[in-house]
Amino acid sequence: MSLELSILVPTYNRARYLDRCLTLFAETALPFNKFEVLILNDGSTDETPFICHKWKKHGLPIKLLSCPKPHLGRNAALARNVGIRKATGKVLAQTEPELLFNIDFPKVMLDVFEPSKIKIAEKWCKLEIHHQNRIDAFWPKVAKHYEKHRAKFKLPHLQQSYPNPHTGCMLREHLVAIRGYDERFLVWGGEDDDLVARLSTRKVTIERIPGYYIIHQWHPSLQNIVREEYQKQFELIEKSKKNPDPVRNKENWGTHWGKL
Repeated sequence: MSLELSILVPTYNRARYLDRCLTLFAETALPFNKFEVLILNDGSTDETPFICHKWKKHGLPIKLLSCPKPHLGRNAALARNVGIRKATGKVLAQTEPELLFNIDFPKVMLDVFEPSKIKIAEKWCKLEIHHQNRIDAFWPKVAKHYEKHRAKFKLPHLQQSYPNPHTGCMLREHLVAIRGYDERFLVWGGEDDDLVARLSTRKVTIERIPGYYIIHQWHPSLQNIVREEYQKQFELIEKSKKNPDPVRNKENWGTHWGKL
């Protein structure tokens, strides 16, 4: 029987932050038999499998999907497509290990879901390393009551969120219809803008959830991704704007990690 909600969490060497993300999921009021959490392990070499096993023992409905071939850097578009293909929920939600949030994420995603909308966070902020060092020991309190602690820890103000589909939920059927993220985005960055533009051809629009904010925790940049790779991503975005066809990938999209 299909579940109501599938949550995708792509990750690459973010075990410490993944542990925090799963801690927040475990506090949900939504029964564990109503949703699943798909951890899309894109070649991590850290303790990601251990963290997943720990929370699975606590009853959290986790499925760990791992890329069988080691590689350098994240391939976020493909990782997310693997999750879309494997997901069984009608509603598909997404987040990332480094994002802290102030809501009961699984429950709220089902509560606010609308078939023609991509529901996302209303506000967000990004922490630098000096901010991160101040809050690391207090992250649960800061996540849930950011404004209360912002001045004390000298943190940045919350701002209106970027229209990013990776902080909310949508109908999985829409993603299947356009064959997921464009897998020509080989590292990370740009695949989210491209997806939103393509979903708009199906009359799917962005809507922010009042009162929901995310905190983007600091993490080191991927040193192996050079400027030339970023430039390729931006060129792809410009080309995609001129391509009216929302379907980009071949029929075997989201299966490059092996048979699902």
